[in-house]
Amino acid sequence: MKKITYDNVETLRKALTERLGKAPRGTLYYIRSGSRQFWFTWFFKSHRLAVSVTRLKTRRFSVPRDLVAEALVARLREESWTCPRCGKSFRRIGRKKFCSTTCGTAWRVARLRYSRKMALLRAKRAAAEDAELARPETQAEMRRVDTDRRRDDLRRKAIVLSRT
Repeated sequence: MKKITYDNVETLRKALTERLGKAPRGTLYYIRSGSRQFWFTWFFKSHRLAVSVTRLKTRRFSVPRDLVAEALVARLREESWTCPRCGKSFRRIGRKKFCSTTCGTAWRVARLRYSRKMALLRAKRAAAEDAELARPETQAEMRRVDTDRRRDDLRRKAIVLSRT
């Protein structure tokens, strides 16, 4: 991937938007600055640029700080947070995760509904499995398999004893 050249925050943002907006989904672009690495990605649903910050694992070589990239990262992290339910961008203050309390409540209700549905489905599957194991032919098959295992174990022991 060709390196992006920039001299201020707006040209960097424009270059990243052009590059990642045309790229296939899941494409990332990274910039190293000091002991951090900034991963930029494009969200197609909300048409916005997002950033993830990671620390560099090694310190084999010194990477000079890129103040323009750090300024863009600070601006992106401050201004662009999207609501997981509706996708609306809002300014995140503190630990705020949703754009409004109604979105947060609707998200939690949907999550609770889904978890209850999955618990009911797991209970139905367990009941069907118990019913299958309770059938007489299934129990007879299990006894036969258990008897075959015991017989094989006895044969193995007999072979081992006969060799010694």
